[in-house]
Amino acid sequence: MNEGEGPKRVTRKMKLIWVGGYLLVLALILVSIFVSYVMLKPDSSDEPIEHECESRGGIFSTRVLSPTSVEICFGRLHPEPNPTALDIILVRNATDEGRYSFQSDDDGPLVLADGVTIGSIVYADSEDNERVNLGDKLDITGLHPASNYEIMLIWVATGDVITSKTLSTPAG
Repeated sequence: MNEGEGPKRVTRKMKLIWVGGYLLVLALILVSIFVSYVMLKPDSSDEPIEHECESRGGIFSTRVLSPTSVEICFGRLHPEPNPTALDIILVRNATDEGRYSFQSDDDGPLVLADGVTIGSIVYADSEDNERVNLGDKLDITGLHPASNYEIMLIWVATGDVITSKTLSTPAG
């Protein structure tokens, strides 16, 4: 063996070992990326996720919870107004009427602005975005059992009725 031949073979072997090592590391990285993608990718089902309030339909929907309480669940409003741009009118048995106003654009109770106290209303902003939009709710308590109600959503600026719903509370 000549002195010049030995180092060349070692160098070739070393190069093959280094290339093999790089290829192994690259393969491990690619496998890790693929596994991470498969584990973390979002659900790709074709069915859209339906929000509880949206499934009830309309600008708002009502659900009687008890003889004295009702939940209003907002659907989609266009544009999505600030709460203070709206009023709620409650009418009981087509005679007693109370107009309620939002105190601020945050969660909280509405105040009686005009008429008689029909019940208590508390607003919950589901996204805390100070906009009335899908998922926001009004909890109305203190209603009279065995009564008929109309609930109207009103634009404060114009007094126009956006929408209204009627419901009846069961006997207590």
